[in-house]
Amino acid sequence: SEVSNKMKLLNTTQYIGVREEAFENDGVNPSETNAPDLVLWDRDRYTDWQEVLLGQTASIQHFNLSVSGGNNNTSFIMGGSYNNKGAVFPGAFGYEKITSNLSVNHRSKNRKFRITFSANYGLDNNKLFVGTNYVNQALTLAPNAPALYQEDGTLNWENGSCTNPMASLYQPQDVKSFSLLSNLHMSYELLNGLSIKANLGYSDISSEETVKRMRESFNPNLWNTVILRSNH
Repeated sequence: SEVSNKMKLLNTTQYIGVREEAFENDGVNPSETNAPDLVLWDRDRYTDWQEVLLGQTASIQHFNLSVSGGNNNTSFIMGGSYNNKGAVFPGAFGYEKITSNLSVNHRSKNRKFRITFSANYGLDNNKLFVGTNYVNQALTLAPNAPALYQEDGTLNWENGSCTNPMASLYQPQDVKSFSLLSNLHMSYELLNGLSIKANLGYSDISSEETVKRMRESFNPNLWNTVILRSNH
């Protein structure tokens, strides 16, 4: 899947024209602080941020397998499935789910004893958490905003004059969920119309969440400022 429709946005020339007119109407002079896009950044640069931030193809995979069999007294069915969904955003975001199931039915030859067992196991691995609103960034980033990466592959903060939406790639969140549901039913017919029955069940549901905030995700200019303030 992919984003089917994108908004029509201003190009760099149109954008700069609107920005300069806004400053002129307010009677304010653009500066490095209030208008880095007009003062510091390349006025001839153009980037289609919708293509960069929303232009990925999200793959979807689904596999299912089941096996069944048995005879006059015993039957069974077992199976499993695997689902994987990607995202249109840059980075390794995705959702993964694995499930398996087993069901067994048995009846004695004299038809007095019956037993049924079923179990379901599931594993969810959710990596779809996105720390940055890529849709908002794609629509609001200036078309002449700096490149996201420097030549050495590190994030580009343009000397602290911009934010970098790729910072969220260094703030991964991994949520794993586990579930096991099982049931055992047994019955025995003592006399005609009189039976004893037993139902047993076991369930286990748990989740594990890991969140990382790597140093690369912080603007080094702000990071150094925080360190200096802490030292004082």
